[in-house]
Amino acid sequence: MAHNFLWKALPTALKSVVDNGENGVVSLYSYTTILRMMALDNPDFSETLVREGISLTEPPAHEQLLSVNSCWLQQGEVVPTAATLAGLKALDVEPVEVDFREGTAAARAINAAIEEGTQGRIPEMKPEEALAGELREAIALYLNTLCYTGAWETPFDPRKTSRKNFYAPQGTVTAEFMVSDELFNTVNGYDDLCAATLGNCMQDGETLFCAMMPHEHVSMSQLLNRLSEKGISSWGSAKFELHLPKFIATGETNLSVLFPELVPASMPGLGRGHTQVDIMQKANLKIDENGVEATAATMAMATLSIPRRVVFNRPFLVLILNAQDDPIFAAVVNKPVG
Repeated sequence: MAHNFLWKALPTALKSVVDNGENGVVSLYSYTTILRMMALDNPDFSETLVREGISLTEPPAHEQLLSVNSCWLQQGEVVPTAATLAGLKALDVEPVEVDFREGTAAARAINAAIEEGTQGRIPEMKPEEALAGELREAIALYLNTLCYTGAWETPFDPRKTSRKNFYAPQGTVTAEFMVSDELFNTVNGYDDLCAATLGNCMQDGETLFCAMMPHEHVSMSQLLNRLSEKGISSWGSAKFELHLPKFIATGETNLSVLFPELVPASMPGLGRGHTQVDIMQKANLKIDENGVEATAATMAMATLSIPRRVVFNRPFLVLILNAQDDPIFAAVVNKPVG
């Protein structure tokens, strides 16, 4: 279980929100979809993914979980290899050529794709002008949107919802608590860490809502570390009166910073080497009496590794080349004098 990246990476992915006592949400599921797209025709990166416990096979889809992939390429400059095109086709992706250099139109189109793929719950990755500024140096962009809508198998009765205290790290606040009295699933193997565990079946029969509350003397980091090693291997059941707060959680994550070992050194499948890749994600999660809504948009942008400022302030080589790129003159400049 420890080799499964979706579990193994949880402490790293959620460390910032745990440390800051904030709400936060991340979809490593959406992230690994992007990583698989970047591994197309990239054997070295594929080996890295397998070594990190990431399957190269896309998980099966189901009606409640809508995953949409897209690929955007700089018009006239990027020609994907045949293997990359075949891989994209297998993912039902047809590359779209855009003019990243213009910026604004590309940003508008990408934000529109994010809004459509998340059914309006994430209207943009970044404001149009901010995104346009970053896109002007891009040569390719991979995008995954993930939209989950799950109804409870047994909905909560809104008439039982009432306001109660919630003891947040920053102090006591009030929240709307839903109440239900039925047979719930519980997580085995975590009694020493958790005061309560809960598994609530969703109507689709394919997904399960899980909530785990550590004992007061146990940190959230301890729980995440155990999950990263053991995952959830078995379930029990118990009948109890559940009081669960309604909530909305949002998150913005720079995945390139969190997982630098999972940033490809280059993108050979795009026919261009020496690329820099940045991977960003926005995600949100909402629960109420009816069920769960969760969305994520994960974007990987490849840019040419050309620095914004170049200063030749050390000895350098100068070549004068002909049309066949043969050197006509060559010089070493150790001290530039007139």
